[in-house]
Amino acid sequence: MKAASIFKLSHGYIIHSSSRTIDGLSLASSPYITLDNVATIEEVVKNILVALEASKQGVPRPQDWTKFNKDYYNSIGLKSGKELENKNVKYCSIRLDNNTIFFTSSRHADPPDRGFLLKPKEEAVSVSIDAGIEQIGNALADAFSKCE
Repeated sequence: MKAASIFKLSHGYIIHSSSRTIDGLSLASSPYITLDNVATIEEVVKNILVALEASKQGVPRPQDWTKFNKDYYNSIGLKSGKELENKNVKYCSIRLDNNTIFFTSSRHADPPDRGFLLKPKEEAVSVSIDAGIEQIGNALADAFSKCE
């Protein structure tokens, strides 16, 4: 299985790969791709496919989480995670399993918690990796429309 993440912000998109540590923890990993809000759906989908391809299994767990988080935010062009807490930001988890792409929508965590909570896997929007750019883009748009 391969995995990636996508954030939709007012100024564009952030896409990155997600890799698993030896003990199963999912981590943001390169490539870290930022696209402005005039990016075409073709550009977005092509970069999602690049991020999925780069997903790895068995990466080491970070020893210094403060450094990992700082490097992550720098890599995606943000000063901190606070910029992702804006209620207008949408997030979808992406996974590729048996030639099917699953886009799982999310909602913002209720304060005082932070971050995003994924919706149940049964609610994921799925599309064949062979469906073509337009259909994959439509599936992503459908998943974003279900974000809260």
